[in-house]
Amino acid sequence: MAQSAQTKNDKVDAVFFGAISSLVQTSEMQREAYLQALSEKNYPIWSKHDYVASLVLTGGALRLRPYAKSHGLDLSDKEIDDVHARKCEIFQARMRSKTLEARPGVLALLAECKEKGIKTAFTSNTVKGNVDALLESTRGLSAASFDLVLSKDDQETYGAGRPAPDVYRYAMKKLGVTHPVSIEDSQISLESPVAAGIPTVATMNENCLQQDFSKASVAVADLPETNVLAWLVDRD
Repeated sequence: MAQSAQTKNDKVDAVFFGAISSLVQTSEMQREAYLQALSEKNYPIWSKHDYVASLVLTGGALRLRPYAKSHGLDLSDKEIDDVHARKCEIFQARMRSKTLEARPGVLALLAECKEKGIKTAFTSNTVKGNVDALLESTRGLSAASFDLVLSKDDQETYGAGRPAPDVYRYAMKKLGVTHPVSIEDSQISLESPVAAGIPTVATMNENCLQQDFSKASVAVADLPETNVLAWLVDRD
């Protein structure tokens, strides 16, 4: 390697976490929340196979449309939005009912960034209620863990949601950084930082293990537990 890890580290000035499952494994919890919301409406069961297949789309409302079509349900936009809103209520309540644990390496990486003056951002595409519940319920995490926290509720500020690059471009401008590295959990989520020209490490979420992560710098089950920043920079 022509450059040392320390030299490379000097040019990485920010670490961006994307979807919420880049911080905490929540995909199964979200799926279960969908099942409850659908059950309350007496809608057909969403099979795990079909739910996992839907994760190539971004945004719960978009994923519900093919589900409805496959079951012959002629749901209006409002009915779909209502199911999604109820799913978020259930999901948030479930998160707040327990103490969540951050994924391996997450807390160590945030601590290293703070120590070295490297900016951090949480650039989620989900609603603010989900972001708040996750940060309030996860041991060692809070909004103060990041220099910038964004959610879907901020779209009027940063522009289009994933897979558009807008949220990442906004975060770069807001934090005054030029050489970030991003961490994403799914194929569709990593499209956003890649489109912004940001090297991306995929830490695959539990329901996206079979997706195409070829656009990522590297795809792994989890971050390492120690010396995370040096490892991450080496992927750049």
